Order: sequence, then structure tokens, then C-alpha cells
Amino acid sequence: MVKKKQGKRKSVAGHKSVPSTESSTNPVVKAEFLQPPIFESQSAKDLYGLLQTESLSQLALWQEGTAEDEFASLHACEASLLTALLCHKLGLWQEVCRASETFLSEIDELLVEESSSKRQEQCRRNAGFLIEIVGQSYVHLENYHQAAICFETAIELNPGMQSGYLHWAELAQQLEMRDLAERIVIAGLKQIPSSPELRMYQQAVTNRQTVSVCMIVKNEEEFLEGCLLSIRDIADEIILVDTGSDDRTIEIAESFGCKIYHQPWESDFSKHRNYSIEQASSDWIFIIDADERLVEKDIPHLKQYLQKSEYDLLSLTVYNVAERSGGDTTVLPSVRIFRRDLQLRYEGIVHNRLNFSDSMKELRCPVGLLHHGYDLTPEKMKLKHERSMALLQKQIEQDEKNAFAHFNLAQLIRARGNLGSESDCQNVLLHATRVIELTDPESLEFGSIHLMAYHQQATALHELGKYEQAAEACLYALKIDSSYLDCVITLAHSFRSQQLYTKAAEWYTKYLELQKNYSAHQQTNTLIIIHLNSRANAYYNLGLIAEAQSNFAQAQAQYQQALTETVDYLDANTRVGWMCYRLADNKTAQKYFRRDIEVNPQRASAYLGLVETFSDSGDLGASEATLRSGLKATNSASMILERYSDILSESGRANQALELLASHQKTTSTDPKLLAARGRAELAFNRTAEARESFLASEDIFAGDVRVRTGLADSNLILENNSEACKWYVLALEDEPHSAHLLRNYAIALARTGQLVQAVERFAEYTPIAPDDRESRFIMGALLLRLERGAEALQVYEELLLQEPSDEEALLALSDCYLSLGGSQAAEVGYKRLLQANPNHAIAKKRLQDIEAQQIHSIS
Repeated sequence: MVKKKQGKRKSVAGHKSVPSTESSTNPVVKAEFLQPPIFESQSAKDLYGLLQTESLSQLALWQEGTAEDEFASLHACEASLLTALLCHKLGLWQEVCRASETFLSEIDELLVEESSSKRQEQCRRNAGFLIEIVGQSYVHLENYHQAAICFETAIELNPGMQSGYLHWAELAQQLEMRDLAERIVIAGLKQIPSSPELRMYQQAVTNRQTVSVCMIVKNEEEFLEGCLLSIRDIADEIILVDTGSDDRTIEIAESFGCKIYHQPWESDFSKHRNYSIEQASSDWIFIIDADERLVEKDIPHLKQYLQKSEYDLLSLTVYNVAERSGGDTTVLPSVRIFRRDLQLRYEGIVHNRLNFSDSMKELRCPVGLLHHGYDLTPEKMKLKHERSMALLQKQIEQDEKNAFAHFNLAQLIRARGNLGSESDCQNVLLHATRVIELTDPESLEFGSIHLMAYHQQATALHELGKYEQAAEACLYALKIDSSYLDCVITLAHSFRSQQLYTKAAEWYTKYLELQKNYSAHQQTNTLIIIHLNSRANAYYNLGLIAEAQSNFAQAQAQYQQALTETVDYLDANTRVGWMCYRLADNKTAQKYFRRDIEVNPQRASAYLGLVETFSDSGDLGASEATLRSGLKATNSASMILERYSDILSESGRANQALELLASHQKTTSTDPKLLAARGRAELAFNRTAEARESFLASEDIFAGDVRVRTGLADSNLILENNSEACKWYVLALEDEPHSAHLLRNYAIALARTGQLVQAVERFAEYTPIAPDDRESRFIMGALLLRLERGAEALQVYEELLLQEPSDEEALLALSDCYLSLGGSQAAEVGYKRLLQANPNHAIAKKRLQDIEAQQIHSIS
């Protein structure tokens, strides 16, 4: 399917662009009234107040009966009226009509019963109020005849209710009965001469400007109907130029009464766009694509702006949405409506731009246009990208200095695959740099793309790992526009990637402040804002910073704030779970991990989080049950296989771990982490040679993993390949310099290779980390003796004996140490203490005999 993206326009910085400051109130569609109903009871007044303020979810609870006691105390008519109002608020149009039956059937009787004129007026006013609401409901139900009767009746009951006139006139307009609409408004002004809304509407009716909607299409059956539905209430004619559709596009267009023209596609969007404009006959030209639609709530505003005579151009806010892919919404202003008599035309074969003068006066309207052109299936997106790429490359071949073509090509490459390859990144840098070279930041026409090109550079550089250069590109752009949201948050990302956490936190906070005060409808330059609402992402990254600084409580708070911004932000939800786990709150951690799994049953990280909480409490059964569930739900995710294998190996069931991995041989043989897990299982199962081969295969695929390097070091140590073991211990210690396991085994490997000094140094680093490992301290003492550093060895043995005075091995080692240093008397005392504790201690007897023999030999 071929779709047209909205064109770029000239920068309006410095020319007569006026952000709208008009009130957002629209009396035609607003459900509230200038004359509210009159209620006698306080309960009714309170419930009416609730209707004006509460959220729809709370109103729904009320409808289900949470306010039953309050209803019981109300007059029947008041209850009927409030129920109808609630249904209207919730959009339950049929329920409005049903809820009103009781009230309307009793109103005549009530009017007769009421003796006072005041009470009669109250009843008439409430009746008019309700019947007007019923009329609105009939409009939504497309029962226009009944709606007109209701509006007329409502005005008869309450002639001072201006909303009745406005809604009735709007219905007449919709039915193209403009004379009737004008008579209704004039009648309203006779009753309410001070009403500015009615005066405004009278002017709109009597001097109404007409609109020609101009479109070019090809095979747009997926989107066209939604587009035409959104513009039918403002279009006097719809000009549709079809460039070769072979689906239901023409059938849909005909059903809406479009004026259809056929042109063969000539790979030139501007040519077909300009042809559509040439067929138009109305006061205004409105350019829209089939994959776009007006925001419904903004249509009444647009109708008002179309009646203003002092403007030449109307700029709307385009929201590029990508709900299907989960992408962010981007936003930019775009001139889409202009006066036909200006004879404006488009230029550029793709991403065409409207060519207008800076002297023309533009109104920045608070009107949204949703663009779904990026919300396609992967297959359709691929075709769209290929078509646009070809046209842009052709445009650059024809004019190498076309800055807009370079900008759009960089933009397209960046969006195509999230910069998944180095070549994509380099191409983005190439074209973005060319944009900067070709444009002036002060230019009215090119200033915006000059600025955005810096952000294109920054994202590509960040993806390439050139974080410092990415930050520089952002800072250049922020010198031009300090409030450019995209560069603010990308700068923060760059600082975080450099582990410059203080600076990163400062810029994330700045983004949050700027974004809070940002209004898309007030933006007057033509920047495409990608990070329109990345508040959740900013909070998430602040959480990552706090976590990196081991401030787990603060990290948890930031992640929870991210969830407040975006409730289904699963990465933040997962991190909250891990922070609870770090803070020893396993029960709460489990709640977050389970929520992850409920939302996305294939969320492997959530299963692993649950496993850790169960492992902490020693519940091996629950851990294994969770892993089995995770394997099934995630189609045997490798990270779950790895953890399951390790648990089996660590619990003395290495044979089961090997069986598990063998049952997933296809995955295991290519996944480096699973190859390493197999190596650990083989090591635990005393298949050391096989373990070393598994670790080597893993290292070949994914070099640099510390657990792989540790496995290679340990397996070589067991196989007495001591030099090889030393090499891997050195590499592993680069990542974990304070690992007790690595330091101890490295010391042993060094000792075996005769590197005794280095071995002693590693033991000296290891001892404070593992003070209870007495065996290693004995080895260290022995090495010191071999190095003839007896005094240091003596200190080691004395410390061991002080810790355990009854340790015969420590006493023997201490005595031997004294003997080697020539302290035979101290050694003799030690050996005798050993014999007192153990008369059959053979070594102590032998040492004493040797000392006595030496003494006799000395005397003789």
C-alpha cells in the first residue's frame, strides 16, 4: 500500500504566525449549560456537583449503585433527571432516553399540581434542560427528526436556554439547512441578546467560508473511510485524485460523494497534489491524506477559525502515531489550510512542501490531525520506506544541494530500523552533516531542519557508542534553541551512558520541567518533536542512575513515578520489583513480578525475579515450578533455561541440568550463555575437559563474559593447565577485581607455576574478603616460608592460633615456623603443648626427638 506522508513547510520564525489565544469553549457541543437545573434537596445538588467534576470511572461506579442511599432520598423527578445526566456524561445515549421517560411522563402533571409560579418555572426549566439533553442523545443516535423536536420543545419550555438554540442550529447546519439555522439563531438572540456565542454563530452562518478538501490516494481502503468521516462536517467538497487504486478506495470515495479524478502515478507527489488544488472551488483549501484524520473534539474550533477573514494560512498540529508498533507519538506544526485565491502550490517529488510567502499571515490553531502513516504492518512499512527511499535518492541525484531531501533521507533511515546497523548510523551522519553544511540556523526556510539535523547526528552517534560526540551535537542544537525537548533528553542519555550521573540527572530533570510547560498547539516553529511525552522514560532513567549509585530506595521511587506516568511501562515495573528485592521486601517484589507476567506472560525477566525471591527464602520447589512455567510461557527463553540449569547444578543435580540443556540442543549449541551453563553443569559433574570445550565455544561467540572466563580458568586449574588458568583468571579479575573465588584460585595457579611472590600477593588480597578460610592462610604461610619470609609466616600462624587456640595444625605450623627461624626453644614449647593435647602426635614426637638429638650433638 502506498501512502503519502505530510509535507514539510517553511519555518515560520519571524513571519506573521500567531499562536491562537482563543478560548477553548465551544457552546455548540458542550454538555454543560449556562442555566443549570434547579434542585430542591441537598443530595440532588451534591450529586449534580459530582457530575460536573468527577472522572468517568467514578461516575460509572455511581451508576452501578454506590450512591444508592443518596438516590433513595431524592424526589423521583430529580432522580430521573440526574440518572439521565449521568448516562449522557458516559455517552450511553439509549439509556438517556430511557431514563428520561419517567420524568417526561410526569412533567405535565407536576406543572398542574404546582400552585406557585416559582415552582412551575422550576419544573419548566428542569424539563427544558432534560429534553435538550435527550435531543443531543438523539443526534448521537442519528435520529435527527426526533432530535429537532426535542430542541424545539426544550426552547419552548425554557426560552432563555442558549444551548438549545445552538444545538438546534448546529443540527440544521449538519443537515445543510442553513436558512433554518440562521432563523433559529436569530430567534435565540431575541430571547438572549447579550449572548456572544449566539452572535458569533450568527456571523458564522451568514458569512460562512467554504472548504475544499483536497487529497491524493492510491489503495487507501484501510484508512480512507476514517479520514472522510473526520472531515465530512467541514467539507463543502472533497477533491480526490486517484493515482491507480485497485482496491475499494474508489467505492469508499463514491459513497461519500467525493469528486474523483484519475491520474497515472508519475513518482511526483507535488504534481498530483497541485492537480487536486486546481480542481477546487471553495474559499479554503484543506490538504489531508487518507491516513490522517481530524481530532473530533477539535472540529468545532476549526469551524470557528475558518470564518476568520484576517488570516491567509491555518497551521494544525500533526501527531504521528504508531500504536501498532508501540512507538512514541511525534508532533509538529503544519500548514494544511490556505486560501484558494492565493494560488499556492507544492514543490518536491516526495515530502512535498507548500511554497508560501513569509509575508502571509498564519494562525496557529489548537487543532489536532492524527497521522497513522507510520502505524502500518511491518510489510507495509517496508514497502513505504523503499518507495520513499527511492524518491529521495532520485531527488538528491537531481539536486545534490537539496537540504530538505538530505534531511528527509536521514530521517527515514533513522526511523526505518531504529539505527540497527553501523551502516545506517553512518548514512544518517552523512546526510545530517550535509544538511548542516547546506543550511543556516537563522534561515526562515531552513532553520528548523538545521536544528533537527543536530539531533539526527546525536542519535546516530549515541547508537555508535560515541557518547561524548553525541552530547556535543545536542549542546550545539541547544545553543540555538534551549527548549528543544529531543536534544535535552538525548543529552541526558549521552551523559548517563558516560556514567556522568550528576549531569545526566540534571538534564533529565530539565526535560521534565520543560515538558510539563510544553504545549504542542503553541509551537510555532516546524520542529518534529519525537519526545513529545517521554516523562516516563526520564523518570525510568533517573531510577537507573539511582540504582547505579546503589541508592535503591530512590531508584524505586523514580521507577514508581515512571509507572504513574505510564501505567503499562513494564521495564519500570520490573525494576521496582528488583528494587524491592534488593531492599529485602520479597513479598512486594513478587507482586510486581506477577503483574509483569499478567500483562505479558512471555516476560522472562519477571519469572527470573520471582525465582530469586523464592531462592532467598530457600523455597527450591517454588523456584523450579516458576522456571518450568516460564519455560512453557516464553517458548523456552534462553535466560530461563540458563537459570534453571544453574539451579540444578548448584543443588547437586548437574546430570539433570545436562539433560535439560540437551533437550534444547538447537538453542544451546548457538547461544553463548547456554553453552556456558552447560560448561558449569559439566564442571559440577566432573566432566572437566568437556566443560572447558563448552566454555571455549561460548567465549568464541560472545567474548568478555566474566562467568565464561571464570569457567575457563577453573577448568584449566583442575586439569592442571596452570599457565592457561592464570591467563583466564587475569581476564576475569578485570571485571570482578574483588572476587574471593577468583583471587584464591588465581593464587593457587600462580603458586603451581612457581610465581610465589605473586601468589602471596593475591592471598593477601583474598584473606580480608574471606577471613574464615583457614586453609588458604595455611597455604599462604607455607609460601612465605618457601620465600624465606619466616617473620611474615610466623605472623600468619600466630593469628590462626589466636583465632583457634586448640587447633593442632596451627600449633604445629607455628612450631615448625619457629624451628625454621632458629627458635628451637619456642618450637620445643609448641611441640610439647601438642603432645599434652595428643600424646600420640607422631610429628610432634619426631620434632622433639630431632631437637634433643641436635642439643646432644651440640654438647658433644
